[in-house]
Amino acid sequence: MARPTDFHPTRAHLVSVAIFAFFILMAIGRDWWLAFLFLIPAIFAYWVLVSRTRVDESGISTRYAFSKGKTMRWEDFTALRFKGATAYAVSKTGETVPLPGVTFNTIPRFSIASGGRIPDVIASTLEDMVARDPLAEEAGTLVDETEQPTTEDKD
Repeated sequence: MARPTDFHPTRAHLVSVAIFAFFILMAIGRDWWLAFLFLIPAIFAYWVLVSRTRVDESGISTRYAFSKGKTMRWEDFTALRFKGATAYAVSKTGETVPLPGVTFNTIPRFSIASGGRIPDVIASTLEDMVARDPLAEEAGTLVDETEQPTTEDKD
């Protein structure tokens, strides 16, 4: 790990901010006393632009938009946990730290950034599937062929 790697919430969220602001503008019409409603998309845009998770040699550090960031050293780190769409770093004491910008799809990048401290479960699953059926990789069809109950016609 030569330099820190940052994980941000996807910037595609800013499209929803623009759409939401447009609908607020349409709803307000001439009643400008409702202009305070523009704070909602502005706050969300601020969260998208400010929140991040940084992975470096010393550990994992987070920056939140509306609360103090947290740092977890690699010596204290035990697991990466997902609850819904939110990723959490779990310490040896059981403390969980939300990781903004880290999703299940960013695990391969997160694994590389952590220097292998966090395994890439996606790649290992694909490797297991190829190990079971090496021809599937050549054909481009990775199919999980675990046994499933079959029904037979008994006439």
